[in-house]
Amino acid sequence: MRKETDLYKKNIFTAINYFYCFFMGNLYFALLNIPLMILLFMYSQPNNPQLSLLEIFICCLPIGPAFTALLGAMGKLVREKDINITKDYFKMYKTNFKQSFLLWSLLLAVLTILYVDIKTVKNELFYLFLLLFALVLIIAFYMFPIISRFYLKTNEVIIMSVIYAFTQIKTTILIITTLLACYAIFNTAPGISILFIMSLLCYGIMYCENNLLKKFESGT
Repeated sequence: MRKETDLYKKNIFTAINYFYCFFMGNLYFALLNIPLMILLFMYSQPNNPQLSLLEIFICCLPIGPAFTALLGAMGKLVREKDINITKDYFKMYKTNFKQSFLLWSLLLAVLTILYVDIKTVKNELFYLFLLLFALVLIIAFYMFPIISRFYLKTNEVIIMSVIYAFTQIKTTILIITTLLACYAIFNTAPGISILFIMSLLCYGIMYCENNLLKKFESGT
């Protein structure tokens, strides 16, 4: 009976700890993306202002380092089951800032160009640009987890991400499923899920890629 009680208390503590890590990680991500939060708030209003692509681009620039740090923290949570969310998040943010900002700026520029092409082209090239847009996003979901875990040169990160995007089909499907699941959760309960949705997404991505990154770390 005592063992069952201890197990119950342990499970409750674990659940609370995970919720705390998800909430605080999500909060730190939001605080480091205040321009984006303001942009989303403005667009949620009935008479939202029309912003230029350049203004949207600038507001989205801080996403890269903040997203990478959250991936790193959630990846550590996947591996070790416990983290110091504040210490680990900001340590990873500082460590990976330069590389993640550079790569995200490049990817964001490519995504912006493809978005313009998708919006303007009406012939069969529309599907090509749409496919390229999706492919760049898939590569990004390999790129930033790699940055968050390993110290590699930028060209090595890009090459690895492209290779994984084309060869790790099962992992890619799991990542897409995680994205769709998070989207469904947010659509169903936006008021509550907004408090932890980014952390949940990053945890899901790192969980899906955990075995892949372990193999790379061990050199197998």
